[in-house]
Amino acid sequence: MALGQTEGDVQPTSAPFIKKYRLSTASTVQRSLSALLEKDIITNESGRYFIYDYLLRF
Repeated sequence: MALGQTEGDVQPTSAPFIKKYRLSTASTVQRSLSALLEKDIITNESGRYFIYDYLLRF
């Protein structure tokens, strides 16, 4: 999970993030984030995404 490997202010739909982690498109990333939010795997606070369970980060 690319999100779990990052620290600080992360914008997962940004071009540099998508390129660094070899993701497909921003719209695909957005759909994935929505699914993870719905399943309470991640949270969104003030536009920043965090993984709920610290153990899932690794």
